Amino acid sequence: MLVEFGIFQKVKVGFLLVGYTHDHIDQMFSRFAITLRRKNIGSLPSLTKIIKKTCSPKPVVHSLEEIIGMRRFILGSHGE
Repeated sequence: MLVEFGIFQKVKVGFLLVGYTHDHIDQMFSRFAITLRRKNIGSLPSLTKIIKKTCSPKPVVHSLEEIIGMRRFILGSHGE
């Protein structure tokens, strides 16, 4: 799609080998999962607070107000 719309001339896709994906991000999400198992999160501000407490250094958390509907974006009005 990126090439088709003229955003890029070429797109290269790569995949990590199974078992070789462990990285800092894996550790961070593991800590989230452990913390979230023990807590009942009832709101987005509560979740944001937990995320910030769980990680070091503290991450910057952004909330998305809206997202694009990819199906409609790709197909246009004909996709409905």
